[in-house]
Parts: sequence; C-alpha cells; structure tokens
Amino acid sequence: MKWLYGAIAVAIGLALHLAFSLVLAPLVGSFYVVEPGHSMMVQAMRVAAVAFPALILFAICGLARPGDSGRVIAVFSSLFLIGLCVWTVREEIARLTALSPGADTRALLRKTDIPLFCAVCFAGFVAFVAPVVSLVRVKKTTRGYNKPIRSKSAAHGDAEWATMRLAGELFPEDGALVLGELYRPDLDAKSQSRIFKPGDRRTWGSGGRKPLMGFNADLGSGHGLIFSGSGGFKTTGTVIPMLLSCPWNTVVLDPSTELYPMLADYRKKMRGPGNFRRVHCITPKDLESGFNVLDWIGRGEDSAEKDIAAVVGWIATGQVKRADPNDFFRNSALQLIRGVLAHICLNRGFDATRPRTLRTLRELISQPEPDFLMQLGWILRAEEKDSFAALALGPFKSMTPQTFSGVYATAADLTNWLSFKEYAAIVSDGAFSSLDLVEDDIDVFVALDLQTLQDYPGLARVIIGGLLNALYHANGEVKDRVAFILDEAARLGNMSLLEVARDAGRKYGIVLVMVYQALGQLRQQWGDKDAVSAWFESTSWQSFSAVTDVDTAKALSERCGYFTQEIISYSQQARTGKGSGGVSVSASTALHKRALIMPDEIINTMRRDEQILCVPGVEPIRCGRAIYFRRDDMKKLVKENRFFARESQEADDYRNEIKASPQAA
Repeated sequence: MKWLYGAIAVAIGLALHLAFSLVLAPLVGSFYVVEPGHSMMVQAMRVAAVAFPALILFAICGLARPGDSGRVIAVFSSLFLIGLCVWTVREEIARLTALSPGADTRALLRKTDIPLFCAVCFAGFVAFVAPVVSLVRVKKTTRGYNKPIRSKSAAHGDAEWATMRLAGELFPEDGALVLGELYRPDLDAKSQSRIFKPGDRRTWGSGGRKPLMGFNADLGSGHGLIFSGSGGFKTTGTVIPMLLSCPWNTVVLDPSTELYPMLADYRKKMRGPGNFRRVHCITPKDLESGFNVLDWIGRGEDSAEKDIAAVVGWIATGQVKRADPNDFFRNSALQLIRGVLAHICLNRGFDATRPRTLRTLRELISQPEPDFLMQLGWILRAEEKDSFAALALGPFKSMTPQTFSGVYATAADLTNWLSFKEYAAIVSDGAFSSLDLVEDDIDVFVALDLQTLQDYPGLARVIIGGLLNALYHANGEVKDRVAFILDEAARLGNMSLLEVARDAGRKYGIVLVMVYQALGQLRQQWGDKDAVSAWFESTSWQSFSAVTDVDTAKALSERCGYFTQEIISYSQQARTGKGSGGVSVSASTALHKRALIMPDEIINTMRRDEQILCVPGVEPIRCGRAIYFRRDDMKKLVKENRFFARESQEADDYRNEIKASPQAA
C-alpha cells in the first residue's frame, strides 16, 4: 500500500506542474496581452510550475513522515523533483540558445531567468531534504499518536524502559533458561499488524529471527514468576523454549499432557550421541510410571516424624488454606492420618507382607469403622508409649463414638483420591525413584490433566513434594541445578514446601519457575497481601504477557513506575481597536505524572508475542517472546503439537505459497 501512496504523491506533483504549464500559463497569457504584463505573467507561471509542486510535495512528505509509508513517499517525491529540475534546466537552456544562437556561456548566464533559477534551487533543496528527514523515525505509541514529551525534570519520577543492550548483558543468548527475544515488538519496523496470529507469518514481524535472552540463575534466588493470560502461549512461548535450552535436570508439571510427546526425544539426545539422559513421564495412564513418594522419609537432617507430617499436609484433598484452629474435624482427621502413616513407615513390627506406601494407608483408613477401631487398638498395643504414632493416635481411643465417626469420615474424605487405583499406583510404586533426580541425568514430566489437578490437587502435591524433599535431603550434593517448571501452579494450593524452596532452595540447587494466568491466582493460592509480596521479593524475575486482568495490569503499571511528562498549552488572544489591534499567542508549560505504561495500554495495545520482564535493580524490560514454532532453530527439534497441528499446517502452506510465487513469476 505504501508504494501506491508514493505513486499518488508523484501524480499530484505532476498534475500541478502540467496544470501551471499547459493550462494556467496560456489562460493567464490571454488576459495579459500588453507588454510587459504578458511576459511577466508567463514567467510567473513557469516559476510556479516548479515551485508550487515542490512546496506541496514538501508538505506531503512532512505529513506522511510519522507513518509507515513516509520514507517511500519521500523517495518518490525526491526522484520526481530531480526529474522536474533537470527538465526545467533543459528547457531554459533551449530557450536561451534560441534567443542568442552564437552567444557564449557568460552571455547566456546574464540572460538567465533568475526567479526560475531560485524555484529550481528550492525544488532541489526539497529533493535533498525530504529523504534525509524521513530517515529520522518519529517514536509513536502503538495506537499511533506521538510519544508524550519527557521532561528534563524528574519531579514526578524518571522511569524508562531498559535498553536492549542492557537486557542482552543481563540475559545472554547462551543462558540456560530462555526468557524471550532481544527486540522491542512495539518498535518493530517490520511489524505490519497490531495483532499476532500464529498462522499468519505476516503478523510476526521480526519475531523468530532475533537473538534469544537466557537466564543462568545467577541473579538473586534464581526463581521466576510468569503471568500470562488464557491463550497467551504459556506452553509454546515459555515452557517449551525453556526445556529446549535447559541443560539441567527438570521437573515439569504439565496439565496439558502435551510436552512429553513433543520433547522426549530431544531431551534424551540433547547431550549428543552416546550420552543419553533419562526422560520419565509420570501419568495415570501408565500404572508403572510412578514412584513411592515415601521413599525419602527419614533420609535427611529432619526427623522422619516431620517428613510424615509434611506428606499428610500434601495428601489432603481440596483447597489447602492456612491452619484454621476452628476446623476441629479437619485437624483431627489430619492427626489421625499422621498417626497411621507413622505406624506404617516407622514401626518395625508392621506387617512385612504389606508395602509401606500410600496405597496401604488408604486400605487401612477405608475399612469399616468397627474394623478400624480394632486396628487402632492393635496399633496402640504394637507401638511404644512415647512413639510418634502412639502419641498421635492415643486420644482417638477414648473419643466419643459420635465425634470419632465425624473425624474418621473426614479422614476418609481427605484421602479419597487414593481410592482410584491409577492415582494410588503412581504414588506408591514404579521403576522410578526420587533419588534418581539427585544422582542421574533425568527429566520428569508430571502429566496430570487439568481436571485431575482441579479435583485432586493432593496427587500433584505429593509427587512434587516428594521430588523436592529428595533434593533437600541430598544437602546440596546435586550434580547441577534442578529446574521445577510448574504450569498452572495455582492448582497446587497453599503448599508450604514451595515457600521453603523459594527462600532456601538456591543452596540445594532448586530453581522454581511458577506459571500463573493472573495475579489473582497468586493471591488465591497464598492468601494475604504480605504472602504475595514475599513471592515478588524472593524471585529474580517476573514475566507479564497477554495480560487481560485489570488488577494484574494495574499492578504491572505501578511496578513499571512513572515519569515526568511535559505538557505545553497554547492560548491565543485577539485585540481590536485603532492602533492597538492584533493577536497575541502565549505558551505555558506544566509538569504532570504519567505511568510508563498505562493499564489500558497493557491490556489493549500490547501484542501477545510481547512481554514485560521485571527484574529487581533494573528498569523494566519490554521485549519479545521466544515462541518456538516461529523459530526455525527450535521448530525442527520439537515434534508436532497435536493441539496446534492445524495452525502449524496453515503457516506451512502460507510459507510454501510465498516460496512458490517468485518461481511462478
């Protein structure tokens, strides 16, 4: 379209030249028939035929300069004016030669039309200046208006975006965890659309061809938070690029159940031939894919009793909230479960024919109430009086039948998910051990669909908790770091072990990457404002993209800061009267506080392939996202995504059409 605008500008200039030369000049000459008026008007028309098109094209170039077609219009106008100057000079030389055929050059120059010479100089000046000025790009917002004027004063703040040079130094291209691409989508000259469409390469701009930004977990705690709205390419733009670059062991919570089929082959062979790493997928579809989540109990510095109490906290189904002392039945049920689990794990006289697993725990608690009471008496007789199990279970022996029935029913409900054989199997047995994460090169994909996470979060909690505690009990004796990439982390509920990993995980080699859809999910999971603030204070970076939540946009806008905007106001006053009439114009300057990016701009104008990275001690970084399917170096490493097969095929078809069109031409 910009080429058409350039052609229209040339057509306007040519039409003006022809109008003065072929229409107005004869018309005006017919009115002024007496000399010297006739000669003067003809001369004026010749000057206007050059100067007026140059003036109009100069104005057009100035108006079009902020737009995408400004440079094309300037170049077309410049070429036209150069041609017009050459044509005019040629005609003037022919006129002078016809007047004095034998005159020398000096004599001809004395007869040159001086006004016409000035008009040609002006046209030449415009032809030179217009392209040069068009090279200076006007910074505009995504909506198209000019950027606010930044004051030299910092009275209301001086926030600004970090430069790409600083971002590149902070996040080098060879970093372990890919966070994004090193460019500004909002200033991308190749972007032709404000909307990012995965299947239309014309909307990608420079995305997919820019250097990557990587994080080596060498800044602060090493942990990160990701906030990306629904449909915001969390998997394709965040998790997959991280797994393609991460050289460490990884634990991935995958509610979409799509990552293991896409990345398993690459992760196995990423260290080259002959140096394969294990890639394990824990899924309810394979009963042998799990591990005994109790295999780490008692192996670390903490006592086995504390480990058991932690496991019981994870098992409980439903939204886990902070301890409520008024919830008598729930607290009593948790105490009952702790006592029974302590007997299973710690008592040497426990039935050797039964495995020490969560499946066994469910078998004991799912008995009819009279049978369990008999079992409870046997447990108390088998335990020492001062044992953890005896102290936990003792009060239940003398509890009134009605109260005990409520407690027992609550305990059965909290462990209800262990009644499903596929769920109980993957947390009770399997060919995998949590110690493998410490000793071997291995990746673990926890493929639990979103519905399972929503209904039975305890299943994911015991798996993630068992793997985390295995690292704690290794006391830092890990080959390298272990990255826990937890998509839909809010589904895990208020899991205190994650807070411990956030605050002390660095020394144990743990790197947490928590993925949320909005800030509200973080608040819902962790509760009060202070708990949420602790996550922002204890993470090295936070990424915001595809934000659709107003509260998240407001918090991000405030996090980016404010700068001092200079607003110039003009006032005009007209005066009348004999000897005192006239117009006076005055200008006043005011300083105002403006957010670096407004909440509505975050929601309405940021592209979905754009993100804002917040890093403590550094200006906010506005950069691109490393969406894997638009990067050729990543796409060839990943198997087909079954959810986006159609979009990928459309993109390939468009790419083939582009390649075939030059050949057909």
